Amino acid sequence: MIVNSKPPGVIWPKMEEKKMRKLYLLPLTCLLMLLLFCPEEGTSQRLAAICLGGNSFDLEDLNRSLSNENLGQLDNSNIYLGGFGTGLLGEHLLFGFEAGGFWQNSRSDSVLVKLSGVDAYLDAGYLFHLSEQIETYPFVGVGLGWMVLKLIPDQAGLTFCEVLSSPRRISKLTSSGLVLKFGVGLHWLVYQRMSEYTTENWYVGLRAGYKYMPNPSHWSMEDLEISGGPEVSFTGPYMYFYVGWGPESEAEYQPVFPGR
Repeated sequence: MIVNSKPPGVIWPKMEEKKMRKLYLLPLTCLLMLLLFCPEEGTSQRLAAICLGGNSFDLEDLNRSLSNENLGQLDNSNIYLGGFGTGLLGEHLLFGFEAGGFWQNSRSDSVLVKLSGVDAYLDAGYLFHLSEQIETYPFVGVGLGWMVLKLIPDQAGLTFCEVLSSPRRISKLTSSGLVLKFGVGLHWLVYQRMSEYTTENWYVGLRAGYKYMPNPSHWSMEDLEISGGPEVSFTGPYMYFYVGWGPESEAEYQPVFPGR
């Protein structure tokens, strides 16, 4: 089996869980920086968005290991929830940050299998103006990804003393590494509100492309490296739909990205 165990009585540190929770704060920090610290001139175009979609990873090797131990199988497709923020240098050069996560569960007769992960990227791209309402942009990103595999025995009705006598009932393994992302985005201007000093633009759009992890990472359990485990990676296609908001600082209409 792919899981090693620590001696009874060892309390698991929460290092990986803390890292993953902090990673969700990165897109929020990026959005605040884009919205608050860009100069409020006509050239300071910004876009903040939340996105929902899916990505697909090759989990055949992992599923083979799970099947050998009579554990539930995982789907290659995963739900993705995240957000991103972009700014514009000049009229066409985009820069930004994106982060998000995925999750799924699988249950066998005795064990609940949970797979989750987060990834974060620094993005750069080039903007094309197709019409007054539509813009598109190819982009690339470089970042990091983390996966967490949890194996939870299906034991109901435990007493507090039983948990204390055997505290290590949940096995958790992690995998992380460098991830490259290639994609293209497209969005439409669907709503605009103007006031004396500001203009607000609302967009709907989609991003699609491919993620690639050059070196599939190995599993670890806290500070222990787990040998003989299946290869997993963030490699695979993705597609996200998003809703974005782009504020402007001038009274006259200015598109979120200039140059139209």
